[in-house]
Amino acid sequence: MNSISASRQRLRGIMMGNAAILSVAWLASAFIAEATLQAVGTTYYVAIDGQDGNDGKSLKTPFRRIQKAAEVMQPGDMVLIRGGEYREKIVPARGGTSEQVRITYRNYGDEKPVIKGSERVTTWSDEGGGVWKADLPRTFFNSSPYNPFATKAGGHCIINPGNKWSIGMVFLNGASLGERLSLAEVQNTPRTWWATDENGTTVVHARFDADPNAGVAEVSVRNSCFHPGDKVLNFISIVGLTMKQASPNGSGPIYPQQGIITAYAGRGWIIEGCSVSDSPCAGIALATGPESWYNAKSATVNAKGSEPDFNASGFHRVRRNTIERCGQVGIVGMISGHSSVIEMNLVQDINTERKLGGAETAGIKLHWAIDTVIKNNIIRRVFSGKEAGQNFGLWLDFACQGTRVTGNVIYDIVDPPKSTPKCFPIYLEANVGPIVVDNNIIIKHPDGPWNNELGSLYSIVAHNLMLEARIQQFNDPTRNVPYYQPNSLKFIATLDAKSASDKNKFRYVNKNNIYVGPYSDQDGATITGGNVKYDGTAQQKMAFTRTDTAAGVDITFDMTGMSPLPRCDLVTSQQLGEFPLVKQRVTDGDGKPYDMDTDIMGRSRQKSPIPGPFALLAHGKNVFAFTAGSTASSFIAPNGKQSP
Repeated sequence: MNSISASRQRLRGIMMGNAAILSVAWLASAFIAEATLQAVGTTYYVAIDGQDGNDGKSLKTPFRRIQKAAEVMQPGDMVLIRGGEYREKIVPARGGTSEQVRITYRNYGDEKPVIKGSERVTTWSDEGGGVWKADLPRTFFNSSPYNPFATKAGGHCIINPGNKWSIGMVFLNGASLGERLSLAEVQNTPRTWWATDENGTTVVHARFDADPNAGVAEVSVRNSCFHPGDKVLNFISIVGLTMKQASPNGSGPIYPQQGIITAYAGRGWIIEGCSVSDSPCAGIALATGPESWYNAKSATVNAKGSEPDFNASGFHRVRRNTIERCGQVGIVGMISGHSSVIEMNLVQDINTERKLGGAETAGIKLHWAIDTVIKNNIIRRVFSGKEAGQNFGLWLDFACQGTRVTGNVIYDIVDPPKSTPKCFPIYLEANVGPIVVDNNIIIKHPDGPWNNELGSLYSIVAHNLMLEARIQQFNDPTRNVPYYQPNSLKFIATLDAKSASDKNKFRYVNKNNIYVGPYSDQDGATITGGNVKYDGTAQQKMAFTRTDTAAGVDITFDMTGMSPLPRCDLVTSQQLGEFPLVKQRVTDGDGKPYDMDTDIMGRSRQKSPIPGPFALLAHGKNVFAFTAGSTASSFIAPNGKQSP
């Protein structure tokens, strides 16, 4: 059994709890090899009081820059980074050679290193009225390929209305200020800034309402915190680091995609336990190379026109990270995100300034997410653009096949002006599938629409809890969606309009879900059964409450006086059978069938389970405390030990 197959056998993350009051802690899948935790080669050290002239091989002789370690490390090596601030962009020189022989960047012990894409400015002059001015010469931005304040936000399918918003950012004591379009607006609005070019000098006016020279005033400079450039590097681990305040530009479905952390077109990256924040566009980019373009067939062939090597990219693990305060998207991926596991992340506060619109705003946005598992994430507070655009919690767009969305909690997907075309917790667009959506908790926001649209020829919706929300299943015959041999990028054909309209071929499964609230219903399903609907009166009686916490969310409801939930049929791969065209069953990335026989907590279901995401519910009050992200308090490994 190869290492990927062995890893997939350990894909059963679980949560701990008891019958009536459950403190829920998702468990990381056992993907990290010992090489991630202990170097098989040399261990290097970096500290803010180090020197790049040192050998970096001990705590007494650390390097000063992380980049210095990146230049010398070989496959199997690891760098341990001491606490403190590092203002640099890390450009790794090389990657590892296998799952076991990696190159690893991680924090030392419990210390918290912070890598920033910004620089501090201490030369602000007081303009009066709380407004301060700084003159930044061209050389101030020499560490970046562009000046963020002179670069407008953009990218394929991204709308920057009037091309007026830049990708620059200004911070005071760690908190960002909002961009404005004139000095007058800044003078009238606290905690805002405006920048202009004066003979090659970037002049920033900011209303701090405090002396920025006495605090920590920063402006974004670099385009990323960790980016391999145009090198395809494999088997890199980034563990326990904070990366923030860089200015990558927008990431649409066409190259380039970039973020605070960019994996480019590599394979087998692990990004775990990190805090990634304060980007004008993307947080983490599971990106793609320049040879991959947005066209049904050419997106799966390389520059020479031949079929790509499926094993040359993808297979990433992005887990237990906090990704927040990003202007476009928390996690983005295009093709190279295939066969990946994205789990236990806290993704929140996306597009809060609502500057960007278009078709790429989401908590997580993936194209070609073949065999990818999106699991046990909390996605919340995703906003639409003020003037145009769509926003979704999770958006799987184009040619996703064998994908599973399981155990996630998604809510507060917000459209304040109610002007965007679409705004849903989950949106599947232009897929053949099959795609499985199971064991999720989806909560409608008061200012968001009630439905979740699953655009896929084959979609399976099972054991979800929908609070004032519903599922609408459909496919679009006009999109010419490609499909592939299972567990590969071997192109078979595109979905023609005739097949897409053939009722004997499309299959929308909607089984064993709980719908609560006045909009509890479902549309389009061809196979149904076991669903339970509670109307608004029942919802009031159950007293659903949701309370945000720093690392997650508490959900409470009371089943006192409610009729016992009926028993239903277990949803199995064998029962669902083979899906036409793709000739694929419900299987994981190794082709192994799986059933819906565990709940959101990883507990086994009976052969005749109850609907919804929980295998057991108390007859009285039920309390579930979900945690995710880099600051979640407990992650218990399958062997019962605290995970590192």
